[in-house]
Amino acid sequence: MSIEIIGSNGNKLKLITEDKIESIINEKEITYNLYKKKYLNNKNSNKFLNHVNKQLINIFSYYDDTKNYNYNIYKFKIYLDNLFKINSIIDYINVFFIENNLFNKLNSAIIKILNKLFKDYKIEHIELNNNYYLDLLILIHLLKNETNLNDNELYNELITKLNEDINELNNYIIQNVSIIKLKKLENSINILENYTESNIILILDEYINNIKFIKGNILKIDSLINIIIEDIYKFYNLL
Repeated sequence: MSIEIIGSNGNKLKLITEDKIESIINEKEITYNLYKKKYLNNKNSNKFLNHVNKQLINIFSYYDDTKNYNYNIYKFKIYLDNLFKINSIIDYINVFFIENNLFNKLNSAIIKILNKLFKDYKIEHIELNNNYYLDLLILIHLLKNETNLNDNELYNELITKLNEDINELNNYIIQNVSIIKLKKLENSINILENYTESNIILILDEYINNIKFIKGNILKIDSLINIIIEDIYKFYNLL
């Protein structure tokens, strides 16, 4: 699925949804299973395990080449520990979106509109909250307070449309997503103290299985967010 929008320069932009997410999930699973097999077959080789650890970090997180191996392992332990402690499906989806840069298009759209709203400032970067619904409500509030356009019929129609689509996203999350129970391991793991290949595999297996389990919800949320991005860009030429 793709959604087509018109950029400020008149060029058409396509936001790819399902194909990209499908490929991300498939690639993660295939690559992870490959290294998991190598991991299990070479338990006694510390040098090889270091290599595989680095690859696993690259698959699920980020390996910082400016830092040493021990630092990257320390950061990965924290990532795995936080991942294991997640019980909310929304937090799980947020992790997937953030680690695969799926919020970047929304971030870019909001920045473009904020730069139009606050013309005296140059905004190059914003930090989205973990609750992207809150970010969108703040944007709605700022757009409604643009008093110069209160009498513009098209502007008010766009605000109404954006508000409706944000509400649709929120309602979908409340009614269809928040009720889903994640498949969680029964045993307790403190990965910060017990960083072993068996515990790493348990946590990453759980993560991969849950992402596949909620793939349809991820696709739907991404689709709704892309519709909202399309709404946001329509304000550009009016501001």
